[in-house]
Amino acid sequence: MIDDPLLWFLGLGFLLQATGFFMRDELALRVLVGLGLLCQAAVAWTLSEPSFDPGLTAPALVLVNLVMIAVVARERSTLGMSKRDQRLFETFRTLTPGQFRRINRLASWSYVDEARRVIEEGQPNTHLRYIDADRFGLEKAGEAHTARGPGFVGEISLLHGGVASASVTLRPGTLFAQWDSAALKNLMARDPALANALTARFSYDLAQRVATSIPMDAAPRD
Repeated sequence: MIDDPLLWFLGLGFLLQATGFFMRDELALRVLVGLGLLCQAAVAWTLSEPSFDPGLTAPALVLVNLVMIAVVARERSTLGMSKRDQRLFETFRTLTPGQFRRINRLASWSYVDEARRVIEEGQPNTHLRYIDADRFGLEKAGEAHTARGPGFVGEISLLHGGVASASVTLRPGTLFAQWDSAALKNLMARDPALANALTARFSYDLAQRVATSIPMDAAPRD
């Protein structure tokens, strides 16, 4: 049992610094580490001879820091991604590798061996999809179109809600990924930086569709 209050104060300084090294936010890290150093400095100023060996805490802090450096480095690197994931990551453009990994954990991949309609005009659309194919079918107000891929469908439903303004049909042999829109919205609500990056990506995609007069899926109706 430690009775010396100065040792408790010194321990508090260690805990603040250790917690700081676990923080992703640089400001929070600096604040916590700074407070921890102040606690330790206050003890050092109070004691004529240190009664707590810093050599016991320094290795632990170094280990925590190394772990977090590895985490941050992984979030900035595509190392370990499969070729398929790397291709998908390149289509997102505005996301960091770490943000993409969080998105990718929610994705499910499917392969269709016969034509499949994945979005129905006038119906709610519950998924964002990435179609990894050169062509896919669009139908709006009874008129059939062929859209060039690879590309996303379901962006407006994700960002604004509403019902689909066009049907989307996949051709046989199409590989596609899909995300549940509700789960993706929850993730975006918890991570504003990710939400901004996705909004920027899909806003660009939709602008390109308008420029080429391709019908947009999931357009909200008045």
